[in-house]
Amino acid sequence: VNIGTLTPAMYALENLVLVGDDDFPGTLSLELVNYIPPGNVIPLASVQGFRHLGNLTVSSGYYLYDAVVPWVETITGTLTCKYSGGGVNLSMPNLTSVGRLDLAYLTAFDFPKLKTVTSGGFSYNVTYNTLTAIAFPVLETIAGDLSITGLVAARTLDTLSFPALHTVGGALTITGTSNTRFKDLSGFSALTSVAGVTISNFTNLEDFSPLRGVIPSLDAASWNVSGCAYSPTYQQMVDGQYTL
Repeated sequence: VNIGTLTPAMYALENLVLVGDDDFPGTLSLELVNYIPPGNVIPLASVQGFRHLGNLTVSSGYYLYDAVVPWVETITGTLTCKYSGGGVNLSMPNLTSVGRLDLAYLTAFDFPKLKTVTSGGFSYNVTYNTLTAIAFPVLETIAGDLSITGLVAARTLDTLSFPALHTVGGALTITGTSNTRFKDLSGFSALTSVAGVTISNFTNLEDFSPLRGVIPSLDAASWNVSGCAYSPTYQQMVDGQYTL
């Protein structure tokens, strides 16, 4: 039997064990959409197998959910987080490789072993004021773009930590709107290769020295910084004028 999409309802099923092959080339869709009052614990089904997936979709509804997915180690396609009315604290403690990350409506991240995004990019539109940090401690390469957007004035996100990231095959994009909280690019200090940089509208961001390593891989047309406390031109970066 070749299953294209498997959609188990994962809530309130502590006595259910979902058993499958280690390799599941289809899409596993985890729906956390039952109406559970805030503060209640939601027992999830146990899973055996499903270590290597084609795609994984996690969707939430109504309230905040803690989604711990320890059995997945690799995803050849896309990891998607969808919105149905609530947020998700998503933890994938054993994921090492994914084709593409297409995330939204996450209130917390935990990807301690993810090392590579192999074929696409990583996009996240920040939608919750409670999110303060995005950290990928061992992520080294992203094949496509790295895009973090939605940082309007009300957002509290102030930490982007990618200490091992050295290569972004596409563009690095971080955009806000009159945002005063985000002002530290040190989480990108290991970065040496990108196809472009766009950073805009962070009124307290004035130090671009953590991005000096990418300047040799860019030109003036691919460096776009505006609306920050200091918005250096490409030539200023070339000349070592990284900060006010």
